[in-house]
Amino acid sequence: MNPCDDGCSERPLFGETDLHGRAGGDSAERLNLSFYSDSPDNMIQNSQPRVLCVLVAGLVNVSLWPLAPVRGQQVTEVAGYTLADYAEQIQSEDRVIRLRAARSLAPFGDAAGELLLESLDHQDAAVRFIAAENLGRLGGDPLEEAVGRLCELAEDESSHAVRLAASFALCRHGLDDMHLPFLIETLDYPERGMACTAAFLIGEIGPDAKAAQRALEKAFEANRPGARGGDYHLGGAAQNALRKIRGVSPAG
Repeated sequence: MNPCDDGCSERPLFGETDLHGRAGGDSAERLNLSFYSDSPDNMIQNSQPRVLCVLVAGLVNVSLWPLAPVRGQQVTEVAGYTLADYAEQIQSEDRVIRLRAARSLAPFGDAAGELLLESLDHQDAAVRFIAAENLGRLGGDPLEEAVGRLCELAEDESSHAVRLAASFALCRHGLDDMHLPFLIETLDYPERGMACTAAFLIGEIGPDAKAAQRALEKAFEANRPGARGGDYHLGGAAQNALRKIRGVSPAG
């Protein structure tokens, strides 16, 4: 199920081409990556990520996390490429190639930890975003080793989107008292995609994000389908986050 199950649809993520190499992305909702614009960060000039709601809608199934790490199994190839291949591709001048490489690292599990840590300093903010989020999902030693750098990103990173990903990873490390508030604050971000992504990431933290329930309830009520002046994309993202925190299935 898509994290935004109340209307989010798949759109190109990365400007002229998306992660799958498809052309598209409307000018109002893209930079070289087609996340939502983040004008306070001067993202167009600095090539920083915008957080499009499709990042939320397609994140697990078609976007950044096509496969999850498999515990107890050693993965040597993903889509025909080795970890060493992806280490080379992630430095490609072709953005589609390097972003595909970044999103292909998680299935390698702990073996990808060093490359994910290095990717937190990549010049492309989208790669930093993917690396931080994947470290949060991977956990274990790779996340432990990245905590220092993630703390720096959560405090000082110029991209709001990367700060979100770093804060999410730190919450997954158990530092939610310090870093969940930033995710909660972003539910009120003026641009839909950033707020949707905050809601999705809060949901991915699960029951440990129970302190966000009131803010999510408020976001859902203000943005539920039919609410005057609301945005049902954000309402759906908030509702799904609440389900995950409460351990309720979508049908429940």
